[in-house]
Amino acid sequence: MFETLLQNWDGEEVIIRHDKITGAWIFIAIHSTKRGPAGGGTRFKMYVTPDDALEDALRLSASMTFKFAIPAMSFGGGKAVIAIPQNFDANLRPDLLRRYGALVKQLNGLYYTGPDVGTSAEDMDVIAETGSPFVFGRTAAHGGAGSSGPITGIGVFAGIQIVCEHLYGSASLKGKRVLVQGAGAVGTKLIELLLNDGAEVMFNDVSESAIKHFRDELGLRSDVQRRKWIGDKTFPR
Repeated sequence: MFETLLQNWDGEEVIIRHDKITGAWIFIAIHSTKRGPAGGGTRFKMYVTPDDALEDALRLSASMTFKFAIPAMSFGGGKAVIAIPQNFDANLRPDLLRRYGALVKQLNGLYYTGPDVGTSAEDMDVIAETGSPFVFGRTAAHGGAGSSGPITGIGVFAGIQIVCEHLYGSASLKGKRVLVQGAGAVGTKLIELLLNDGAEVMFNDVSESAIKHFRDELGLRSDVQRRKWIGDKTFPR
């Protein structure tokens, strides 16, 4: 089932576990350990097929290799994906995370993990119950730094500033139109920083609460359609 994906991948190792109790698939992709142990977040979401989940883990682990190498950090690239089935019983989530934590612990420092799509600092607390000391991003109450979302948003904002400085000669976002795709923990902080710097901000998200907050309460434009960028330059509310 996974043969073609693995044959075409340039990484080192993949740990695959099928959780029989929940029907979830767990993939831990170790892309590189040349600079140090592999590090990367843990995604927790539903995929159409297990192949899709594995492909996500493989490509994201490769990007983590570059992410750590560029600032010369002593980590290699890795990524974990917990692919849950349809109609997943949320009551089974804590024990699934603990079983996943035990798997991380089994790797004995080959892989360090933290929050990612579908997981939070609170989830890291649960994973750390069986996976410590190889779990980052726990809540402050459990000795961690809390959510990595706002810090990541600051990093994305700095990257946008650098691009603007390179293209326009100034890092200022004043008057620039920016589309933020995803208004979660990272996107929320990014939107705040963009607005404070004078940017015209639009956003996309599938969350009804995010849409209500940013569109209905803050008045930002949402649901931008690709054809609108190419065509009449108008944007639906």
